Amino acid sequence: MNTFEKQSLIKGSFEPDDAKEILGNLFRNKINHHNVSAFSIDVRTGQDSPIDRTRVQELKTSIDYLNKVIEEAKTKNKQLVINCDVKIKLKAKIK
Repeated sequence: MNTFEKQSLIKGSFEPDDAKEILGNLFRNKINHHNVSAFSIDVRTGQDSPIDRTRVQELKTSIDYLNKVIEEAKTKNKQLVINCDVKIKLKAKIK
């Protein structure tokens, strides 16, 4: 593997309801991941996870914004063009 790879995750034009389902699932899964991570840290250490908590809030804000864009697409009878790439880079571990 090269030190940098890019893979297409979502690519195409979508009806508003399809876009809402696809993006909603991605964001909800990511929020769930951070909630589970924060819970795990709390159980193991008894401490809060500010990184996870902050990221959950950022993702919720993004969902709110995306829902507004999707609603606008519905009212204007438009599709949404979504291009989402995943970029992967190898880096040295922090010791």
